[in-house]
Amino acid sequence: MVGLSIKYHPDGNIVFTYYTSGDFPIIIGNIDLDGNLDKTTGMALNQPFLQVGSDGSILMLSFRKFEQDGNSSIGNILGKTNTDGSMDNCPQFNACLSLYDFELTYQPVIWHAMPSDTMDRLNMKMREISTSSQDYCVTPIPPTPFFLLPDTICQNQCLSPDSLNNSLAHAVNWTIHRDSVLYETEDLTFNYCFNIPGTYQIEQEIWLLGCSEFFTHELVVLSDSLGDLLGDDRVVCEDSVVTLIPNAIRPIKSFEWSDGSSTSSLKVSESGTYVTKVTDGFCVAIDRVAITFFEDLFTGITLELPLDTAVCEAFLPFSLTPKSDFLNEFFINNETNAQSVFEIIQPGNYQIRTNIEGCDFVENFNLSLVPCEVDVYIPSSFSPNNDGINDLLEPLGNDFIGKQMTICDRWGGKLFETKNPPFSWDGDRAEEGVYALTFSYFNLRNNKEELISADVLVVR
Repeated sequence: MVGLSIKYHPDGNIVFTYYTSGDFPIIIGNIDLDGNLDKTTGMALNQPFLQVGSDGSILMLSFRKFEQDGNSSIGNILGKTNTDGSMDNCPQFNACLSLYDFELTYQPVIWHAMPSDTMDRLNMKMREISTSSQDYCVTPIPPTPFFLLPDTICQNQCLSPDSLNNSLAHAVNWTIHRDSVLYETEDLTFNYCFNIPGTYQIEQEIWLLGCSEFFTHELVVLSDSLGDLLGDDRVVCEDSVVTLIPNAIRPIKSFEWSDGSSTSSLKVSESGTYVTKVTDGFCVAIDRVAITFFEDLFTGITLELPLDTAVCEAFLPFSLTPKSDFLNEFFINNETNAQSVFEIIQPGNYQIRTNIEGCDFVENFNLSLVPCEVDVYIPSSFSPNNDGINDLLEPLGNDFIGKQMTICDRWGGKLFETKNPPFSWDGDRAEEGVYALTFSYFNLRNNKEELISADVLVVR
């Protein structure tokens, strides 16, 4: 509902009231003779009748009044301004109007005077009535664009503004920005779900008496993901205790573990699935991880090597065969190519590595060289006289296996021969003198059969 009243002011200007619906409906203003808008002010009156006093004051008669609770009721209100347009003890408000020039189309009007019939006489009676008046000035609290929202929320949360005072505004407009306008409504409030992280500007614009006011609030919407808190399921290799510490992309304010504890970390000593629930004060995240200790997953030989070995050069390259119950791929020193057998061509210390379910296992192996020849000692004499001293003739030494021993006299006659241990001769039937001995054996250092000969003196 819109209305306009215009009156001539004694100072030569034009006084007007422009009213609309609502609790702040009146705009009073002056227009000078040049058509310029002089001043405007707003008041809380309803569709007033306008009159200008002889002193230049403005009188307005309204038939609705406001109560202390903000509601309106029927009542005769007579308002009178001072000559400057102010009104004592009653608030006035900013008002905004604009004047626009426009063309008027005129056309002549012809009037004809015609005599009227004799009018009937009406009898009227006058009687006195008594009235009373009292000072009155009750004005609703004017609307403001201010509102309350949190500064930070979590993704996918829905909000409506609080502490609103816009119900008496002539118009309301809400706008939500994030790089561009995402939402706009003319309702008194809104409910919006912030499903995308980012920084939002929420703005309310209200209009009162033709003037607009803004209030803007910045809202940060955090991603509901706090990151990969506990990492991937994993096998624990050696440690008997593992400490789980949630790794969040934002600081965590509270923790809750599947065992009921609320510490910032959890010590784990058994295989199982562990769950944490954390919050940064805005978002809540839940993550779980399966921890398996290696000893619970695998029983058997992880990596085993032969004992450190000494070989003669004839045995090179040496074949080193690691053993594992779980795989047959191994690495030597810093090499990256996996093998099951390593051909070692020179002596040295070697590091053998393997990886089982992400766990590294390392063993060392030492290969050394020894001479390929073995020392076989044949006594040059012995005395088979049963005195318990040097009664037997036998080859002495290490790293060989006897094959055959033969004893002959000076003419080549065979006195003794054996192919079975012990390779010893007691001098039976041998007179004192020199005898020829031949001994064949298997050299354990070079895996070859060898033969030695020697003269032996029998002493009686």
